[in-house]
Amino acid sequence: MSALFDEISRIVASPISRRAAFRLVSRTVGGAALGYLGLRRAAWALAAPAAQVGCPSGQTACSTTCCGSDQTCCISKDGAKAACCNSGQTCCGGKCCKGTKCCDGKCCKMGPLTRRALIGGAAAGAVAATVGATAAGSSSACKSGQTKCGATCCPSGQSCCNNTVCCGSNQTCCSSSGITKCCSPGTICCPGPTAGKVQCCVPGTGTSGSCVGATKCT
Repeated sequence: MSALFDEISRIVASPISRRAAFRLVSRTVGGAALGYLGLRRAAWALAAPAAQVGCPSGQTACSTTCCGSDQTCCISKDGAKAACCNSGQTCCGGKCCKGTKCCDGKCCKMGPLTRRALIGGAAAGAVAATVGATAAGSSSACKSGQTKCGATCCPSGQSCCNNTVCCGSNQTCCSSSGITKCCSPGTICCPGPTAGKVQCCVPGTGTSGSCVGATKCT
């Protein structure tokens, strides 16, 4: 009895239409009833095809054939066709397609637009992988204790100035309009004599700011 329920459950779970499933269940139940009454030959004739297969251990019945453990049972909606699809194949109306396209129960070839999209996606993936690898390589190029600063590495005790140069612990980062420099000890960062310029100066004694009256600017 448990085998009968297992067979009915398998039929109901199969990707076939309700009409085909009802027909197979009716044949299964009818065959079981005739078998119970002793009419074995008639029961065998009415039994569902899957029940007649008698698949070896480790295989699964798929209509009139048996599928291996690494295969997928593919049955058409009307239950008339069945096939075992391998990995990489697509179930399509009771047969297996080598590609990934199934059009109304028929295996379809990929059109030029699909190929172009796949090629474009692969190229984009390759570019992303290259950029990711480059970024990973750049971040790991510095030795232990160093800090990445643009295209260089700042040793321990130095700081990165505007992602361009490394300044000592007693130096001042001086940056403006894309110009970056490290000011030596005792000097400060002041605006240059022209717009967009910076310079390191000895601080002045003016009251309006340390750069007022500054001298020895470089």
